[in-house]
Amino acid sequence: RSPRLYWGMCAVAVAAAACAQLQELDVSFNGAAWEGLAAFGNAFAHVHDSAVYCDTLSHPRDTPQLRSLNLAYNSARTPADLPDSASETSWLAHILHACPRLEFLDVSYNVLGDGAALAIANAVEGKRE
Repeated sequence: RSPRLYWGMCAVAVAAAACAQLQELDVSFNGAAWEGLAAFGNAFAHVHDSAVYCDTLSHPRDTPQLRSLNLAYNSARTPADLPDSASETSWLAHILHACPRLEFLDVSYNVLGDGAALAIANAVEGKRE
């Protein structure tokens, strides 16, 4: 993975999660690959705890108000050597869980596998309840 791209996606995610007024974010066409999208999503993992983490970065936060997130065309392809589908999509599940107001998510033109569709379906089903 490219360290610069990885940390760049982490920094954007930490800023997005910490900015309660941010409602729309477009990080499409960055060539972030799977590692970049995973880093981005994993930064949302602890958004409901006291801080948002991305390896060693941390920042206090409020619940993200994101309504629109565009992750399209990042050349993401789920690695074939991941142990299970939960690892494949945990980053996406973190985003969906941390952003309860999310209405639009574009992950088109990334090869994410069936687990990504399941994570999205589970998030949509959870919002209906």
